[in-house]
Amino acid sequence: MTTNIRSGSTLFWMLALIVALTAAGSVAWWRFSTGGAVVAYLKVERNNAAAFVINPQQMSDEEHRQVKINHKALIVSPLVLDAALQRQDIANLDIVRRHLGTELMWLLNALQVSFPGDGEIMEVRMSCAQGDREQTVMIVDSVSNAYFDKVLLQERLKDATEIADFRTGLSDLEESFKADLVKLEERRESANSSEQKAEVIILETLCSAKQELMTKLKLKELMLQFEQDISERQERTGAGTSERVSVVQRAAWIDE
Repeated sequence: MTTNIRSGSTLFWMLALIVALTAAGSVAWWRFSTGGAVVAYLKVERNNAAAFVINPQQMSDEEHRQVKINHKALIVSPLVLDAALQRQDIANLDIVRRHLGTELMWLLNALQVSFPGDGEIMEVRMSCAQGDREQTVMIVDSVSNAYFDKVLLQERLKDATEIADFRTGLSDLEESFKADLVKLEERRESANSSEQKAEVIILETLCSAKQELMTKLKLKELMLQFEQDISERQERTGAGTSERVSVVQRAAWIDE
């Protein structure tokens, strides 16, 4: 009798162990085998200027195609991916730590960037197991954010620098114009000879040309300021961006 009880008890625990192992295997299979992808969508506009700007320049098909090629290359560039991986919360993710030492190459190979239907929408896709979906969402969002910070923000800063340089040049021209006006008045008062009178005529022509140029440049300055104001207002309200790239959908999981 005792032997039968012991045999039955042993059989029970063996069955229990088998059930536990099967359950654990099922969980592991669900976590690592049930696949899907995380995708984010960015829109690459065809216009070279912000919305509401007078006479926006429209890209040709070939120009727009080249712009899309550039965006596809830049978003998976080492500059962007390294910045995405440098964030402490991203570096500490289990999915990243599995590839310790080769994180950059792993992420480069894992990301797929395309323009479905050759349209304006850029899809950033990263396939993953069901159990890694939340971490993968964080990674794809980090890549998108790094792209805006490291590439698009630099373009905005470059534009701001160009505007500042433009205003510096205009200011120098205004100072030169004022100096010429002073000189012109002095020459007029002392012009007696034909040579002096000829110099006055030259100075009058020069001042007139500079004044006309300043009028055109000030109008250009107003247009640049207008575009900059529109761009900043769009960024604050989320209505758009003068960089021709905007987020259509943040990273989200889809079943495959």
